[in-house]
Amino acid sequence: TAVLIEQYRFSAYWLRSKCSICSYQLNL
Repeated sequence: TAVLIEQYRFSAYWLRSKCSICSYQLNL
């Protein structure tokens, strides 16, 4: 289960960074 938690944390971080990049491009 530890591996699943790490994968979840990584995917959550990736989605958050992707969303911030998208919002940054939208602000342009």
